[in-house]
Formats: sequence, C-alpha cells, structure tokens
Amino acid sequence: MKRNFANLVLLMLCIRYDPVHACQFLPSTQNVAKCDYGAFQVWLSCRDRLAVLSLIPSLGVDTGKLNTSRRAYFLDEKAIPTGCQQTSSKTYATKHKGYDVGHLSAIDHFDDDLSIALKTNAMTNMVPQASKFNQTGAWKMTETLVECYRESHAPLTILSGVILGSKTDDDYFVASHGITRTPDYMWKLILGNSSYDAWIMRNTDESDVASLESSRRSIAQLIQTLELQKESIYEPVIDKLKELESTNLKWERFSYHSKCHLRKG
Repeated sequence: MKRNFANLVLLMLCIRYDPVHACQFLPSTQNVAKCDYGAFQVWLSCRDRLAVLSLIPSLGVDTGKLNTSRRAYFLDEKAIPTGCQQTSSKTYATKHKGYDVGHLSAIDHFDDDLSIALKTNAMTNMVPQASKFNQTGAWKMTETLVECYRESHAPLTILSGVILGSKTDDDYFVASHGITRTPDYMWKLILGNSSYDAWIMRNTDESDVASLESSRRSIAQLIQTLELQKESIYEPVIDKLKELESTNLKWERFSYHSKCHLRKG
C-alpha cells in the first residue's frame, strides 16, 4: 500500500510538471478534448465524460520486463478544467459488480518505462468494461496480439475506442462517475508497416476469444459503423480513420502463434 501511494504521488508530480502533457479541446470543437501523455493520447467526449479513443502513435519491439500490475487509478488534474473527465477514480465494481476499470491503451504495452505505464492508470484512459471480456476474453486477446506483432510488424500504431450506443439498462455509472453511457461496444485497430487488423466487440462477458473472428472489421466497416451513430463526438475519430484508410493498408488477419510474447501484467 505504501509503495503504491508513493508511486501515485511521484506520478502526479511528473504529470503536473511534464511539459509534454496537456489536455485541450480539439480544433473547432468543444465536444472532444485531447489529453496528450507523450507515448499515447486520449480523446474524451465531454458530454459523456468518457474516452472515445485512445491512440498509441508508435509502439516498437517489446524490450520491457517491468512489473505493470499496479493499479493506482487517479483523476488527471490537467483534464479537470475541460470538464470532460469522469468524476471519480473509484473502481466501477464499487458501484456495480461485473465491470472492471478497463484500460483503452494497455498498461502492459509500456513495461519498459514505469513512469509511462503508470500514466495509463489515469481515469481519462479508463472505461467500464465487462470483467470476463477484459480479463480473459476478446479484449485481452487483442492486447496479446499487439504484444505478439510488435516482434514482427513494429512499429505499430494502436487505436482503441468505444461505441457508446443507445442501450440504457447498463448505464450504472451516471451518479458515481458522471459517465452518461456505458459503452455497448469497444473496438481495436492494430496497424503494422503495411497491414492492419481490426475488431468491433460487444462489451459483454460473452465476448470471448472465440468470438474474435466474427468481430473482425475492415477500416471502412469501422468508419461506416461510427458514421451510423450520427453523433458529433465520433467525427474526429472518423477523420483519423479516413486518414489511415487513405494509405491503402492491407487488411490482414493477425493471429496468435507459438512465439507470441504473452502479456505479463
């Protein structure tokens, strides 16, 4: 406990005085704010107080072996003035069991630099995620695939996002965290040098590893799905995806293999 508290204090000091880190509204919109942590970015829907995208611009070959199991979640003080961050750093399970504090950009992808890894515990980077989906299911496998393909396709660009949807029976965190909607779906896009793979997955415990194949989508299909939501919070994300689509990447099935570097956290 003392070590976790000391790490949190040190991290907060690093964030406060880090000249790279800043949270500000994206150009021409007050609907979406971007928090830049250097190694990754988080784009927040201000209306929903939740991330719609977390972006890792460049992830090289994995050389890290640091222990990334620490989970000292915290509110990012630089995001507070935007009014776009959720209001509590408590775990979602304290309000409703069955939901994890789910990382969009994974902490284990930065196990070569603990100061960066711990920044992923900011609540800006967190969403309510079905526990099995997060811990042993499809989402966990996409993170494992990232670790695997860092060895052969690096540098990778990783985009992780949500589709908030219209369901209301799972919106448990309005009062406790200020989150207006629990994501109905989550998506992941892994880009290598000239190829990519992507998935849109239900945010439920039924999204197991076996469901990944049926969840595969092209960038064009991902763009179409977001456009069908007809919400302005997705427009910057769609623009980013169209920019990537224009590079004519090959849609390739990224799959687990025997030499895949397993996650340690």
